[in-house]
Amino acid sequence: MKNNTSKIQFIAIVVCLAFSGSSVMAQWDLAGQQKFTHGSTNFPQIQGSGAILELVENQEAPNGSRNGIQFAKSNGFNDATNTYMYWQRNTDIFYFGEVDNMGNDVDRFTIDVNNGNVEVTGELEVAGEIVGASDARLKKDMAPLTDALAKVSQLKPTTYQFRKDEFTNRNFPEGTRMGFIAQELEKEFPTLVSTGNEVSDIHGNSFDMKSVNYMEVIPLLTKAIQEQQLLIEQLTGTVASLKAQVDLQSTASASR
Repeated sequence: MKNNTSKIQFIAIVVCLAFSGSSVMAQWDLAGQQKFTHGSTNFPQIQGSGAILELVENQEAPNGSRNGIQFAKSNGFNDATNTYMYWQRNTDIFYFGEVDNMGNDVDRFTIDVNNGNVEVTGELEVAGEIVGASDARLKKDMAPLTDALAKVSQLKPTTYQFRKDEFTNRNFPEGTRMGFIAQELEKEFPTLVSTGNEVSDIHGNSFDMKSVNYMEVIPLLTKAIQEQQLLIEQLTGTVASLKAQVDLQSTASASR
């Protein structure tokens, strides 16, 4: 019961903070380890032996002014060895990341509470399955794919390497990769390409990054294989028919 009470007290304090603003000044002590103070940034904090919870308001950050709650290690939010998590109150986005050697925030994982969108900067490993909604009762305007083989012939599979050393905050994979170039794919299949968040390189050049929906390439390839198989079967039938005619003529000639 004591542990549950402590959790309830903690949640109540966080909720009060979120709605009361940075003028709050209070004290909280749990097992003599955590307490409420104002930090060096003059924002209310809950400090523990290994972490800090802090309410911030209009704090400057690469993603705009922070307004909400942030968590970090006890060595501070701007330490180069630090990792952080914060909730942006005015946008309802959760950010998880680390501070780089230059003191800049590098977001590794974001969750947009408004639409459920998740962005991961790095590799995503899943022990189970990644599934998408596909129930017929959820869909409308359903129609079969056509001319898939001709469309697939327009694809340009490419090998490439990411400019990892120029986009140091994106954690791109190393080595040679295989895939498509979004700008090329977009010309023929605009629905397979989306434009997302802004990215910047070490030279200060910024642009909205394009991404490819590789999952929706699968139905296109499936239909192309089916169309190709139908052509193979038709050609096989034609060859068999021609062979039968040749054999028949050969037999007739031999019997004369």
